[in-house]
Amino acid sequence: MQNFLLSVSASLFAGILLIIIVSKTSDKAKWVLIGILGRLTNSDLDFVYENKKASISEIEKEIKRANEIFIYASRGNELHRETFESIFMNKPKGRKVIIKILLPDSLKKADSNDWISQRENELKKFDKSHGNGLFRSQITSNIEFLKCYVESNELELRLYDYPHTGRILITDKFLYFTPYSKETHGRNNSVYKFKRGGEMYSNMKRYFFQIWEKSRQMPLKELYE
Repeated sequence: MQNFLLSVSASLFAGILLIIIVSKTSDKAKWVLIGILGRLTNSDLDFVYENKKASISEIEKEIKRANEIFIYASRGNELHRETFESIFMNKPKGRKVIIKILLPDSLKKADSNDWISQRENELKKFDKSHGNGLFRSQITSNIEFLKCYVESNELELRLYDYPHTGRILITDKFLYFTPYSKETHGRNNSVYKFKRGGEMYSNMKRYFFQIWEKSRQMPLKELYE
């Protein structure tokens, strides 16, 4: 009996080890492994991307088909790029999609509880281009970029005053969450993909709307004058 258990344990260990080794070079194998672990642990985790670059193509596909898109960003530079073209510059005529975007309140007068300055102080430790207000001006520029889309009622924009803990992208099927590190830019951090229906998806959506309700929706003339 003992030899049988040892044999089974060795086979199981070898199988798990093989999957782990293959997952280092194969996204499909990694997806299978994560799926198995998700079912075993009752988790809604669907995939883990090494960084933003690795996640872009999948996110771009999801943005093209999504009916609801909710974004909580720290800076918002990605909104200018191909990832979101299908809801901005190249949005198909007649496409109906609900879009809500939360960006930091860069128009709020800085005070002792200034989360934008706090994040820039983290960034300047490893990126010497920061520390002189660049981060705040980039946020303001991205708010300006969204101006015409707000005016044409293609999306809703609100400005938050909360810590920059990570990037959140929620669609009607998936959640993409990128936790921020104080040692690197957000683009270098892992991106975690969660399926709708699980605890992480539900809690992050709840978190998004809690911040949404407490964030500023300023008159357009006040926003951009």
